[in-house]
Amino acid sequence: MRKYRGVVFLGKCNLNCWYCDKPHYTVDEEKVIGSLKKILNRFDKNEVAMRVECRGEITLYQRIINYLENKAKEGYCIEILSNGLLLANVLEEHTNIHCVVSLDGHNKRMNQFRKLNQQQVDTILDNIFRYKAEIQSVILGQTTDEINEFIQYLIDRDFNTRLHLFPCSIKGKLISKSLDYQALKQADFLPPKEYFYRWQYILENQKRDFVCDFFKNGYTYYIYNNTIEMMKCDGTPNCHDFRVPFGEEQHYKEYPCGTCINHNEYNNSRSFINTSGE
Repeated sequence: MRKYRGVVFLGKCNLNCWYCDKPHYTVDEEKVIGSLKKILNRFDKNEVAMRVECRGEITLYQRIINYLENKAKEGYCIEILSNGLLLANVLEEHTNIHCVVSLDGHNKRMNQFRKLNQQQVDTILDNIFRYKAEIQSVILGQTTDEINEFIQYLIDRDFNTRLHLFPCSIKGKLISKSLDYQALKQADFLPPKEYFYRWQYILENQKRDFVCDFFKNGYTYYIYNNTIEMMKCDGTPNCHDFRVPFGEEQHYKEYPCGTCINHNEYNNSRSFINTSGE
């Protein structure tokens, strides 16, 4: 299994999602690339899987994408998180970058909190299939019937990566109901059954009694142009109290995970991380 390292830089976005903190940071791409080099140089390319994302939209930064593309060609396992609108504008046709796309369904209504029109939704969906991307869907207001229609839509288009479903969290507080796994249309690309039980447990008890995969195998680096800070995870606001300057990775027996629940719960089973497959 590869080590999993998340890298986050702060930038601008081309959307205005309701549940986002609407970042508008100035990015010096060359400085960010310099910081990425420092982080990548810490790891053997065969032993690490790296997810690079922007607290904004990464595809607005072509030079950063080009740098990551070149590193992926060298053999580094690189994925990016994107809203998917501009992927076809910035990625190479046969890209070596693995893509994860944020989309809350296959129609305008399901994406009301992302404020997408249907043409934008269709463009994002086409890019998902073009690049064989995974999907991250925030569950907030979609009915079970709508989610099942989305699952069927993906089945009909031979989707075969991952559909991640997780609740909306505002300032570390869950504001979404859990999903009933038994009521969902079954598909191989859904999260494992145990994940939905964990989600329900957290809502009912306001705590967790299990350890997520990211805490077992992950670490997060924050880039502010040419400054790097580190923390084990950034899943809740309290995690930022554990931020330290760039240096040795810290190890923790306990961490303020609280009610955090998302796709990282079962991250180590993904083929991107697990070289033996899912």
